[in-house]
Amino acid sequence: MVQRTCSWSDINTGSWNTAGLKSFAPVLAGAFSELQAHIDVIETEGFEAVADSGKTEVQMTGPVIEVTARPEADVQVIMSGHYDTVFPEDTFEGVTDLGDGRLNGPGMADMKGGLCVMLEALKAFEAGSLRDRLGYKIVLTPDEEIGNFASAEY
Repeated sequence: MVQRTCSWSDINTGSWNTAGLKSFAPVLAGAFSELQAHIDVIETEGFEAVADSGKTEVQMTGPVIEVTARPEADVQVIMSGHYDTVFPEDTFEGVTDLGDGRLNGPGMADMKGGLCVMLEALKAFEAGSLRDRLGYKIVLTPDEEIGNFASAEY
């Protein structure tokens, strides 16, 4: 889990870094494909934002990732998370080992580390005897740190 979280944190997915978000989405979708669930990677439309110049422009972001398992099950759970971080492209730093088992890096706690925990918990659940009784949908958004303007409908 630590290695995966560190590798995810090393990918700059700042909310305004469209290229970084789009490059990380298949990595994230690939990891969640370990659940043997249905995965949709849904391109989002741009949204209007005020640029540093004060003018309105269309801002693009990454795709929404939806993971669905057993939608026919009687009990359904929805989980959500995001994969953008607050770090602008020009201030991005990778993972730093702080010693004593502590790490620091973009998204390590909020929320790439949380997504890794979600994935590992679901893998453990899927290996258990109750898996067929519960279905779930996971929605992972690329723009939570800036207000979910592109992904709000999901």
